[in-house]
Parts: sequence; C-alpha cells; structure tokens
Amino acid sequence: MPHGIIEIPALILASAAVLQMGVMMATPVSGKSIGEVILGSLGKWARVIVGLVVPLLLIAAAIEVWITPRIAVLLIR
Repeated sequence: MPHGIIEIPALILASAAVLQMGVMMATPVSGKSIGEVILGSLGKWARVIVGLVVPLLLIAAAIEVWITPRIAVLLIR
C-alpha cells in the first residue's frame, strides 16, 4: 500500500539509530566515561526519533487513513 513507501524507511531509520547507539556504547572513547557516552548516544537517538521517525510515521498514518481507502475503493469498482 502507499503508506509503506514512507513507513518502511522510517523503520529502517529507527533501527539504524538503535544500532548506532549500541555501537557507540561498545566502542571505547578516551576521555569520556561510559555514562557520558550513553547520554550522548541517547541524545543522538532521540534527535533521529523525534526529528525523522515520528514525523514520517505520522505522515504514513495520514496516508493510511485518508488516501489508502480511496485507492481501495477505486480498485474495487
């Protein structure tokens, strides 16, 4: 369906953000404690989720609610 065009990249971005968070915690950083690394990676994760993933999922939801039913009705006729 049309909403999947936006929904799937949003899920890929969310997965990549979580993976990056794990990589940052597993990679030693000189001069920073593990707590500082966790807070930094959590901040970067939150920016991706709030700035990209949530808006993309809201757009996909709007498409699913308003556009997909109209396409389905046109295909049934």
